[in-house]
Amino acid sequence: MMSRRQLAAISSLVAVLTLLAAACPVAAEEGPFGPPTVPCNDGSDQAFKLSLDYPKILPKESYPWEKIDFKENQEKQMEYLGAVLRYVYDGNLKKDMEWQPEKNSKRRWYHVPWLHLGDRGRECLHGMTRERDSRPRELDPEEQLSRFQNWGVAMYNPAGGYTIGQVWHTGLPDLSKARFPTGTVAVKLLFTEADDQQVPFLRGTFKWKGMIHAPGLNVKNERQEKMLRLLQLDIAVRDSRANEETGWVFGTFVYDKGAEFDDNSWRKTVPDPWDKMVPVGLMWGNDPDVTLRDVERSKGRKEGDKEKSKEKAARLLQETFINPKFETSHFLGWGGRLNGPADNPIASCLSCHATAEFPQRSPMAPPIDRWFRNIKAGVPFDLGAASLDYSLQLAQSVLSFCGQESLSDEKKEHCMAAELGPESGVLPSRYDPKQGLPVSRDEAVLTEEDLARQRSGGRISIFAASIFAGVFFLLGFIIGGGGTATIYFYRRKARGVIPAAPPPSTAAETPPPATGKPAPR
Repeated sequence: MMSRRQLAAISSLVAVLTLLAAACPVAAEEGPFGPPTVPCNDGSDQAFKLSLDYPKILPKESYPWEKIDFKENQEKQMEYLGAVLRYVYDGNLKKDMEWQPEKNSKRRWYHVPWLHLGDRGRECLHGMTRERDSRPRELDPEEQLSRFQNWGVAMYNPAGGYTIGQVWHTGLPDLSKARFPTGTVAVKLLFTEADDQQVPFLRGTFKWKGMIHAPGLNVKNERQEKMLRLLQLDIAVRDSRANEETGWVFGTFVYDKGAEFDDNSWRKTVPDPWDKMVPVGLMWGNDPDVTLRDVERSKGRKEGDKEKSKEKAARLLQETFINPKFETSHFLGWGGRLNGPADNPIASCLSCHATAEFPQRSPMAPPIDRWFRNIKAGVPFDLGAASLDYSLQLAQSVLSFCGQESLSDEKKEHCMAAELGPESGVLPSRYDPKQGLPVSRDEAVLTEEDLARQRSGGRISIFAASIFAGVFFLLGFIIGGGGTATIYFYRRKARGVIPAAPPPSTAAETPPPATGKPAPR
């Protein structure tokens, strides 16, 4: 029989172990898609739950925008944007359950796995990852004096979720499966820590809390809870009618508290403030032949020509539509192409996402002609890389997975084979897998030389583009500046582990119909 002293000692030990367990929450058991939750490391039991129950067969669904010709005219383009926005809203706006896809009774939406790793990884309240910061004057040219963090969370509809599940179904990335079918929709919500004093147009927008980085250098990845405001909403639609250009249609919305719509608008059924999300525009191509010089020449030279020059610039870009009622032109991208307030002003929605590949051999934003090509869905940005089909989230998930130090030898072999690229027999001369590759997603710096080249209408050579990219990578790695920098060191060569991607000629095709048999998990 135990003495009182022994019982007291055991009780104390149990209490200590209980406290330790609370302070160090254990992630739920991992499946092939990684941890299903992102726990908060604050001693609470709060954790973000990912939607990872991907469809095992390709879903069949009819879409409300299929009969709307987005290339016809402005009226049709606005109608197309409204149809997609209504689709992503459906079931995602229930009060106190906003954007929790596992609770959506209308349609399941799905997250991309393996985005919880690293200092920019998912936070534990809403699963947001850190995005590009907004520099002073970018959000408001008069009132904004501070630099603000931006955080975002994205999700895919069932067609997109099926593809993500196919890429990751074995627990190792199968890059050959990264081909999204027609009907895929991705939606991304971007939030900012900016207040409505420095950014007045945010007054009244949707707010929620996020566990974001503490101010300062923050080398320890310390997080703190802070109220964030909805800054923009992005959509991406895989639409076969855009196959001649890229195969994708991208759209951007921003909050406008003074937005007005006709009395018959479906928005009357949408709760405030989601009914005030106004389209900036849409794009399905990069207008490769339009240089900055062309756009500047189209502008009027006198103040009285302002509206006329705006119309000329809109006609110049044949593969971008900008809402004529959207007045905040400083949000737009390179040469007036589509962008949102959180995006890099020297890029465009499509030019950034076209770089989604593995390994990522080019940064997302240098403003040179090579970044404004029309790259078809499923075709890599660089020779020797595997396309992730315009999904930067999918590209980052593979990068994060392969960057883990704790990977088994088998998984390391798999990742190194992927790094060497598909078995095409062609590797870019500028790429040496033995030395590793610095991958930077920091903001590109626009030089006077770049401006002069664009204004002259000249074309930059692939060789010059390679030199620029190399300098960019080096500066991004040394300086940091809020971007993500990763270097892989290859210990040995490995080939044949990753299935080769299909040739570009078949990359834009829609996957064959489902056979009814579930894919292996």
